[in-house]
Amino acid sequence: MDPVEVVNDLANELSNMIGSTLLLQKLLVSGVMILFLWWVRRFVVRLLGKQDLKAEARYRWTKIINYTVTIIGIFAVGAVWWSFVGSLATVLAVVLAGLAIALREPITNVAGWAFIMWRRPFVLGDRIEMAGVKGDVADINWFTFSLLEIGGLDMGRQPTGRVVHMPNSWVFSKFTANETQSFGFVWQEIQVVVTFESNWRKAESLLCEIVEKQAGELAPAARESLNKAAAKLLISSDPVEPDVYVRVVDIGVELTMRLVTAARKRREVEQAIWIKVLDAFAQEPDIDFAYPTQRIYLNPQEGKPGVGGPARPD
Repeated sequence: MDPVEVVNDLANELSNMIGSTLLLQKLLVSGVMILFLWWVRRFVVRLLGKQDLKAEARYRWTKIINYTVTIIGIFAVGAVWWSFVGSLATVLAVVLAGLAIALREPITNVAGWAFIMWRRPFVLGDRIEMAGVKGDVADINWFTFSLLEIGGLDMGRQPTGRVVHMPNSWVFSKFTANETQSFGFVWQEIQVVVTFESNWRKAESLLCEIVEKQAGELAPAARESLNKAAAKLLISSDPVEPDVYVRVVDIGVELTMRLVTAARKRREVEQAIWIKVLDAFAQEPDIDFAYPTQRIYLNPQEGKPGVGGPARPD
């Protein structure tokens, strides 16, 4: 069809509609419906606010009310204007095609919202990372979702106080890391480095005792949660019992404590462990922490006899 003819048809139809009493009636009815639904939504939300509900429950009910009123409004207003669809089918098709191109981002965001509601890559309260931003999901609406941002490891993954808003369409183009979906625990590692001269075996034994007391009781719950998650996802059966690993680094012997902890308790657990480590090492005269230093090593005086060091007395 010639675009000029389409525009002319649209102009004629609009001209006829504007001069029609039926159009004014439909506009009036639509306006009354919208105002009535807005009043109903406001009344129900206020009534809900007077109930003794937790913040999360109140949030969820408010969202349900908003979605319900919006859907009812779309169908109600659409029913009022349905009689015009037949006469304007061709014109509406062209207009809707143009709107789909012009409003591509908002439409994609609504599609992203539908994907989030259906596939549930994250839900309210989950701790996720997307596009380099970490945080707890605080809100999900038609076009965006909001995160209460948390800092990195240098901040102990504590809230920064910022709210980050992200478009729903990002669920199609950005990766999403979810720390609390299915499995509410994470593996945490804490490194302790002692000098080469220290009794590293005693240090290892002390760390094993500390990490077992701190995290050993979580192992059964973590194992049960991991088994439940394995029913939905292909998850390898990694050990959840705390352990200590040993390796040599440039400044000494590194002892790494590996343990399972709740996703939102990393900082508290790390602090408790470090306090116990500092107290335990303070009582051991043959264990010292290692840190970057410069040292002159004289092999003839300090080395082993077999590699050029001084001969040992019999």
